[in-house]
Amino acid sequence: MGMLRKILSLTVVALSASTLAHAEPFTILPNGDLVFNVSLSTTGLFTCRTAVTCTGSGTDAITLHSGSGTATFSFTGVNTSAVIGNRTVPVTLGTFEGSATPGFSLPDGIPPSWVLFSFSFNASQSSPVAASNGVTWDFNQRFRRYGEGSPTYLPLPTGPQPPQFHYSAIYYTFRVFPLELPLNGSRTLVADAGAVPEPASMVLVGSGLIGAILRRRKRARA
Repeated sequence: MGMLRKILSLTVVALSASTLAHAEPFTILPNGDLVFNVSLSTTGLFTCRTAVTCTGSGTDAITLHSGSGTATFSFTGVNTSAVIGNRTVPVTLGTFEGSATPGFSLPDGIPPSWVLFSFSFNASQSSPVAASNGVTWDFNQRFRRYGEGSPTYLPLPTGPQPPQFHYSAIYYTFRVFPLELPLNGSRTLVADAGAVPEPASMVLVGSGLIGAILRRRKRARA
């Protein structure tokens, strides 16, 4: 009986150690680099924004009714994991699907600035630290991401790490140049992800602020 208890005790310790090792938020590689063990889930919701009849607003699929047909756009998120360090790696974040029936057509004369619908993307990570963030994009009559100020990246925090490292966030830079949804077919949403040290992230934020100020000045002069 004593030997059995000892075996069971050792088994529990081994399983606990294995679980803790698996849950570690980061790993230091043999070459000294630090990488973050990311666990991520994504979702997306559409919002109708047009005079064209639209149903499904506030869900992961909307249907536009125009002409004698319909066009449906949907988004399927992912539950994924990745090992992310200071070198960017591609991460698939979800898939858009488009399906149109015969006879679907938009009214003539819709200007490019007319927003047909919006799409809100959200990413939630459970590792390396629990956090979530999101972006919202507008889509015009070509079903293309539209807007000068439309965000093209999304940061999520890295959490605690050894004192010799100073990573502040993992940046997901979307491949959206352009992002055009197919009327019939699929389009994968991919981002290049990399861990960014604090000074570099401040430069990124500063560049964004400077860009916004310059755009406002241009509009004011116009």
